[in-house]
Amino acid sequence: MVFPLFPLWFSPPALAQSVASWPEQSRVYYCDQGKTFSARFEDEAVELFLRGQPPQQLVQDPSTVTTYRNSRWSLVLNDNRAYLALGPKRLYDQCQDQRPVVNLDLRYDCPAWVAPFPDKQNLSLVQAEKLRLKRDGALFIYHCYPRSR
Repeated sequence: MVFPLFPLWFSPPALAQSVASWPEQSRVYYCDQGKTFSARFEDEAVELFLRGQPPQQLVQDPSTVTTYRNSRWSLVLNDNRAYLALGPKRLYDQCQDQRPVVNLDLRYDCPAWVAPFPDKQNLSLVQAEKLRLKRDGALFIYHCYPRSR
């Protein structure tokens, strides 16, 4: 079996990081190098969501209405573009708050990595996304890959 470069559990944002997996009423940003984050805006504060980290609370910088900060992170906005910095280093750059184009015709194979679950083949993006989140205790059961034609 040949595995593609981007399995579902480590893939571009258009596949593994669907809008449905972010908190409700948050704005999703798509950045260089396939990075994503989401932010929920409330008055003069932002709740920042990064994969694998607890939510971060940022407050508006009093000197500017386009920058939000806490002791670690800075979110700088410019219309629909943004960047996110940890201290002085930009970790998320050239970010836009719009959804990239997704090829909904692409199909996925999802082999089970935990016995005795059966392999699943020729699934839609929605079906593969649901399988990807299934767990058997601490283990993820399925790892999904774009189907080779």
